[in-house]
Amino acid sequence: MLKVNELFSGIGAQAKALERLGIEHEIMATSDLDKDAIVSYATIHNSLTLAMVDNYTDYPTREKMADYLLKLNIGYNFKDNKPYDWHKLARKKANEIEKYYLATILSKQVGDISKVDELPKADLWTYSFPCQDISNAGQQKGFSKGSNTRSGLLWEVERLLKVSAEHNELPTYLLLENVKALVQKKFIKDFYKWLSFLESLGYKNYWQVLNAKDFEVPQNRERVFAISILKSKKQEFEFPKAVPLELRLKDVLESNVDEKYYLSDKLVSFFFQNTQNQKQNGNGFKFKPTDGNCVAKTITMRAGGRMDDNYIKQE
Repeated sequence: MLKVNELFSGIGAQAKALERLGIEHEIMATSDLDKDAIVSYATIHNSLTLAMVDNYTDYPTREKMADYLLKLNIGYNFKDNKPYDWHKLARKKANEIEKYYLATILSKQVGDISKVDELPKADLWTYSFPCQDISNAGQQKGFSKGSNTRSGLLWEVERLLKVSAEHNELPTYLLLENVKALVQKKFIKDFYKWLSFLESLGYKNYWQVLNAKDFEVPQNRERVFAISILKSKKQEFEFPKAVPLELRLKDVLESNVDEKYYLSDKLVSFFFQNTQNQKQNGNGFKFKPTDGNCVAKTITMRAGGRMDDNYIKQE
């Protein structure tokens, strides 16, 4: 059985991939800060339900739950640069803090990666670190070592790998996924520095930009994937070949959609008028709804909030 540490775990997309591929595995630890993503992870992978939250009998006191979540730095507020107030939540009557505590326990959450001393021994580490400071849609502050950005958390993985090397417990495999900008001119030197560090530990690296539309997903979504394998294991890796895309966006959409997801006539009129204004100013942003017989554009950071997002025409 493959033992896995899932860093920057989010909702557990990489664990779900292992599951869908039929690869028998055990999650040894997950690491994330987003409290709601942790609840989603436990719901998806550990069958967390509100009934389970209500019926669980092994809770410590609310004060201790708050101390525990605070110690892991879960829910840290980057905007205000301060920890989440778990003690305030603990004083409320609703069983919210129980939900977050149980989700953390079920998903084997170790919280803020910068506060983790070492990770359990595992065969595979996934470490798809935050893209906010790399993405073309972000502020592009970068991820240089010592940059103190969210994307710079990659170097916490360096620290933890060094600890594992000292204990002779390096994972056999490493898996990274991130935005295409990672290997573009502005950031590729730092990416090469990262690969060089992995080589110094004895890894052979393989990386490539893959597009979701080449692998049976009707969306134009380019991402960098990097696979690293210990040379001592004498294993090779080859990226999969592209396959013909038969699905279209309309094939994966729901047929019955709540009215709240429809654009108002007023907003549609604004989008069309704004498109004309943008065109006159020489900009490329435009409102162009389709009938769904297409490949979806990349989802933006504020999906549904920009006129050049994916919109479907429906009479």
